[in-house]
Amino acid sequence: MRTINILPAIYNYNPNVGVKDKVRATEKGWAAVFELRPTSLDDKLYIQLFDQPFSLPPSKIYRDELFVRGEGNVRIKSSFQINSTEPHEFELFLLQYDERRKLDMDVRTLVQNGNTYDIEETFELRPETKFLKFAYRYILHDVKPVDVTLGHASIELF
Repeated sequence: MRTINILPAIYNYNPNVGVKDKVRATEKGWAAVFELRPTSLDDKLYIQLFDQPFSLPPSKIYRDELFVRGEGNVRIKSSFQINSTEPHEFELFLLQYDERRKLDMDVRTLVQNGNTYDIEETFELRPETKFLKFAYRYILHDVKPVDVTLGHASIELF
């Protein structure tokens, strides 16, 4: 088993392309805080590990970190807090890539516990997978803003 630790720093996470005016990232101590500010129920707000659009693998800057070496499974362990105990809905996306394109995407609905989301999800990898990314999606039921404070994350490949 190989474990990759992901620091909760804003250089590791990016908002999805096209919504940068609705997502602002700052660092506070050892945490990355994303301010999600939807203006319409049609907004699609994601916090994505690493860079590039969802259709493309991570850039060469990050490829060494998330290179799959023939492992068949991945376990994502992470946590984040929101600035509210009101119900909010988030999903976890796992994206699998070969050298040039997205191969697969798995989605899991996350469970809120007070203002915290503790995540431990295991996914099967496709044999041709070379790179991974994951993302959190804020599912909109209204346009209330929410702040997301990311904690430590790790990716276990086995």
